[in-house]
Amino acid sequence: MHYDHIPITHRRRLRWPHDKRIALIITVNLETWDLVKDTVSGCAYRVRALREFIRYAQSLPGVWFATREEIASWYLANHAAHIPAAPGARP
Repeated sequence: MHYDHIPITHRRRLRWPHDKRIALIITVNLETWDLVKDTVSGCAYRVRALREFIRYAQSLPGVWFATREEIASWYLANHAAHIPAAPGARP
């Protein structure tokens, strides 16, 4: 599959549900580590920072908390022409 690069300045405006300004996805990366090394954000004490960030983001008016499936569905249903084809683009 090939996708031509379209500069953001040439794209049409992207809109989210209820005129939210940003779609936010929180994902968890599950990995295993040597428990004696001080390392990815998998340490339990970092949960507090994530919790604080989520609370802060929830306090903002323009944030849409969504799953990747919800974002993909919204985009396909509402923005088929968001990124126009580049001149000479392949179908």
